[in-house]
Amino acid sequence: MKGMVDSFNVSVASGLLMHHAVCDRTSRLGCHGDLNSEESQILLAEFSLRHNDTAIRIAHEYAKIKIADLKSKL
Repeated sequence: MKGMVDSFNVSVASGLLMHHAVCDRTSRLGCHGDLNSEESQILLAEFSLRHNDTAIRIAHEYAKIKIADLKSKL
């Protein structure tokens, strides 16, 4: 049990430290980060593509639809 308790305490301490860091940054900057809306969406898309096997297929299908829409408007 000693090892588990020590590990848990490190986890809790890390969580508290990260929470404090985020709260401090938010209070100083007035927002959660310095990314604009477009950069935030790009970052989310990159994360999704890296961590979801079907995301690449969905992105390709979406791109095909967008290209077809653009061609139909020309």
